[in-house]
Amino acid sequence: MSFRLVLVLVISPQSVRVAGDLSADLLARANAWQSRRLVGHRDDFLVVGYNFSDEEALRASLLPYGLDGVEVESVVSTEDSLGEFAETVVARWLRERHPNAIPIQLPTALEPNLVYPKNDWWWAGVEAADDENADIARTLKACLPSDYAGQASTWAALLLQLSDRELTDEDADEYERVMTALTLARWLSGFDAATENNFFSFDYDDAARSGGLDPLRLGFEAGKDHSAELDDAFQGEDWPDEGLLGAALKVCLGARTGALRDLLSDAFGGDASLFWSLHATIWPKLDEPVDEAADALLGLRRQEYSEIERPWRFVTEGWLDDEE
Repeated sequence: MSFRLVLVLVISPQSVRVAGDLSADLLARANAWQSRRLVGHRDDFLVVGYNFSDEEALRASLLPYGLDGVEVESVVSTEDSLGEFAETVVARWLRERHPNAIPIQLPTALEPNLVYPKNDWWWAGVEAADDENADIARTLKACLPSDYAGQASTWAALLLQLSDRELTDEDADEYERVMTALTLARWLSGFDAATENNFFSFDYDDAARSGGLDPLRLGFEAGKDHSAELDDAFQGEDWPDEGLLGAALKVCLGARTGALRDLLSDAFGGDASLFWSLHATIWPKLDEPVDEAADALLGLRRQEYSEIERPWRFVTEGWLDDEE
């Protein structure tokens, strides 16, 4: 159980009871939450109620659904101001309770066989369910751009899931997991730069040290499998030792980038969903439901294609020549 889901639903008194009966939609969400809890998942579920008389009234309205264990917050709002009130509540909750959650669109291949309804969530995310990947998380945190560093434990859990699918040589596991983590950190640094949120800030020498890589093992791979690329990357002929470690890491990470990008795309449910998750991490959109926010971004309803062309091409086409 690598992940837990983090879910936010916004409801009104009218959506709790439909023509006097229990809402089939809310029942489906409640049943899914309870079913996953029975098999050990601890999804965190926030229900924001608007125009209930108070928080106790909101809690009471959820009792027939078996949702007495979810977190609730009541706001008083008109339809026009709902987004503003919901954003304040959800932003605070995520910051305080789930700073390492990665935003997603449901359904997600990260958690297959989900029984939750896929539409009408205000926000959805995944986060690491435990800290069993603490070493990889520390390596990632040291190398990730600032907007992704808080999610290090979740990215580490994701990499473990992907690595377990791909790796078969047990002797290579530790080295490959560190290299995969550094490949991810470099790739996210590239995306961060492509959005112009930051300059490309990945330091190869620091990354090699943070990952505790064996220079001999790294140099052997670089010389054996990527000698031509190493000749291009290493410009230290006058100072033979300066920059060699970083150059070796650069070519080895470059060789892994395409395969990792493909795995990430599959894990998130396609290029568009991956792009949404990466973009929403930097610029969260919490004043409207996730489907509307994603549709507005991916459907170019609020910006021109030129505004997202570079990061979109980065995700869909791969590393751009001038990204560094």
